[in-house]
Amino acid sequence: MGVNGIQVEEIWSLDFDFSSLDPVYGIIFLFKWDKEAQDSSKEIIDPNLESENSKDQDILFIKQVIPNSCATQAIVSVLINSENIELGENLSHFKEFVLPLPSDMRGLVLANHEQIKLAHNSFSKPNIFEADDDSKYSDSGQDAFHFVAYVPKNGCTFKLDGLQQSSQIVGKCESSDTSEYATHSWTKDAIADIKKKIDLAGPEIRFNLMALTRDCRISFSQRLDKIKADVESLRQTLANLHLNSPQVNNGSHENDSPALAQNHSLSAEEIQSNIDILLTEQFELQLKIEEHNKKLDSYRTENSRRKHNFIPLIYSLIEFLAKTKKLDDAINRASIKK
Repeated sequence: MGVNGIQVEEIWSLDFDFSSLDPVYGIIFLFKWDKEAQDSSKEIIDPNLESENSKDQDILFIKQVIPNSCATQAIVSVLINSENIELGENLSHFKEFVLPLPSDMRGLVLANHEQIKLAHNSFSKPNIFEADDDSKYSDSGQDAFHFVAYVPKNGCTFKLDGLQQSSQIVGKCESSDTSEYATHSWTKDAIADIKKKIDLAGPEIRFNLMALTRDCRISFSQRLDKIKADVESLRQTLANLHLNSPQVNNGSHENDSPALAQNHSLSAEEIQSNIDILLTEQFELQLKIEEHNKKLDSYRTENSRRKHNFIPLIYSLIEFLAKTKKLDDAINRASIKK
């Protein structure tokens, strides 16, 4: 969809330290959908937050009008409600267009947006967007799952559930300084709400938790640039430091840069030790970037497999087995294994 500098990180524990991800733009929670539980949950609202829920607080809420679009909608909801994200041309135009619209019209625009629909359908069956029909959640004979998003905005934590009528505030900053809350503390309110949902699910254990955060390679690369500059500064100081010369400690360093002036107060051994520490960190960061690139390569390979249509191959194999009179035998063997 043209969004750059974002990664999705799967969270394996509700006790996860979100401060290790900087920043966290949003959290997406997957759970088994139950119509009766969904209907009853509409009445459960914290009275301390109820008066604020009617104020959208500049939040862009999208009503879900297409049953099986909740995963895509949750991701889009996080992206368009986050600051400092390079949305790209497609999502920027989408956000600008739906801003003045009511939430249900935003859902229709999302369902009919060509680029978003193309990205969604690339992981699904063709023409996966269908008309709204609640029965398709419960009458298909299969368990249905639903995605909701949590985002920080204006000192509050919002839950964006497209099956509800509006966004819901599940937590808010208690102090006047909302910067720390928007960076990390809001995740505690989101996780607290998710725990309530899990507690109500009883024996159900099929849940999934994901965080949308900045691509870690951006921070790694910025730190690598700083390390390279610091190492160069230290090496320059070390090269100018003549320990055997009596003039070393009495020399003037008025024209040195602040970094070099600070380095002159260190001994040669201390400077070399700092260089070694920085080079070790540099090596570790390069390994992390390499590992992350390998992980993304594996994701791309898996996505290619998921997107590929294997039906013609399966049909050709079945046709070949039938022509060689081996199909009945293969079916019998498969039945025995069951």
